[in-house]
Amino acid sequence: MPKLETLGVRTYFNGPESFTPDGRPYLGPSAEVEGVYIAAGMNSNGILNSGGVGLTMAQWLIDGTPSRSMLPLLAVRAHPFQQNTAYVRERAAESVGFHYGLHWAGREVNSARGVRRVPLHSRMDAAGAAFAERIGWEVPMVYGAPWQDKPSLAWKPWSAQVQEESLAARDTAALVDQSMYAKLIIQGPDALKALNRVCSAQIDVSVGTTVYTPFLNPKGGIEADVTVTRMTETRFLVITGHPSQIRDQHYITRNADPAWRFEVFDATAAFALLSLHGPQSRTILQALAGTAAGRDALSAEALAFGAAREVDLAHARAWVIRRSFVGELGFEILVSSEFVDGIYEALMAAGEPLGMRLMGMFALNACRIEKGFLHFGHDIGEEDTPLETGLGFTVGWDKPAFIGREVLLRQREALRRHGGTDHRTACIHVPDLTAEAGPYLIHNEPIWHSGSIVGQVTSGDFGFRLDGVYGLATLHRKGGVTPDWISGGGFDVQIAGQH
Repeated sequence: MPKLETLGVRTYFNGPESFTPDGRPYLGPSAEVEGVYIAAGMNSNGILNSGGVGLTMAQWLIDGTPSRSMLPLLAVRAHPFQQNTAYVRERAAESVGFHYGLHWAGREVNSARGVRRVPLHSRMDAAGAAFAERIGWEVPMVYGAPWQDKPSLAWKPWSAQVQEESLAARDTAALVDQSMYAKLIIQGPDALKALNRVCSAQIDVSVGTTVYTPFLNPKGGIEADVTVTRMTETRFLVITGHPSQIRDQHYITRNADPAWRFEVFDATAAFALLSLHGPQSRTILQALAGTAAGRDALSAEALAFGAAREVDLAHARAWVIRRSFVGELGFEILVSSEFVDGIYEALMAAGEPLGMRLMGMFALNACRIEKGFLHFGHDIGEEDTPLETGLGFTVGWDKPAFIGREVLLRQREALRRHGGTDHRTACIHVPDLTAEAGPYLIHNEPIWHSGSIVGQVTSGDFGFRLDGVYGLATLHRKGGVTPDWISGGGFDVQIAGQH
């Protein structure tokens, strides 16, 4: 623009800034209008961000994808309710504080609370839940301990309750309300084609089977982390994390052939989702079945890991899916929202005499880290392939075509030759740290080997079932992160400046 050379300053503006509800810009394709790209909401960092934003948007428009992960900044993370004027007015005022204030793990927002509530919210509140806000949802984090919003790298005001909830999952049973998770119904004659296009795993399975699978991008990177349940020949249920509710719908439709006949129905509000974990979980669930045939339908033989079926529970019909995110025997219960109160009452009546207790997200997170289960957005994202994250088992190598397949085939061949990829997800344990004194792993702590940083922690916490500090980490090594290199030891993690 040659004219800018001599234009000079004609008018000086001092006006309102654009602060988004979470204090991060909106970048990338719009979820609402095909072909529209967004670069907005710079939160008073427009000039500072301009070089990176300009480069990234150019790559998006020309190549179809940016060269680096934009996961925290994607415009498709925004939800329709966030257009509400009263919500934006309250939250944007607080988001100025996100920009200029101090941050710590677990810091909670205070404005525009109570926007989205699961059907059992009042029940959870009466049971002593301390709630945190996630994409407008009020999410139970822990039970029986008041929320105290202050930083800590070790024992917290609710750690005793997290310990009890974790040990209940190990020794008796724990019930988690995960109704805020997104539930998408993909249905129609070509629903299978649409899902097999984006999923790494083979989705053409028998009815009543649930499949754990990532969505992949053309580079083989992970765009989503979901389970897919085949409900009928032409109807599938996708369960994904609540932040990905809009994003995952958009990814399915954007990558489908326009001629394919299917629809994506957002059924998040239509269904409640409860998960039951622990050695007593099957006994508790069978108590709700009512008949011998119903109890048999929930047996280990009839409902193997990964199976799903619609059964009678209390006075309702519900889908029961044999899965667990805490690493114990577990079941997910998907039921129409109007029936969840009755099922909850029946579960509590059957479970409390056996030692079942309610579990919040703090304990759920600590347990899944102990087990080495990955969390999308922390441990995996668009720059990580299944072979780099221990998810090679999710790849349907015999599928004729899916996004990223050729990249994965080349990477698999290289892995066979060299014994390792250049970066790799690993489970870690830091010895000699106590629950009381800490410090705990949280996120992004650097990992050292032979005087150099070779990786970073992606998530971590104190694991009460194993009585130690555990985490997941990404390790980097030119020439390959091999089992021999890892087993050779010599690794340090730096927590708050301490090795």
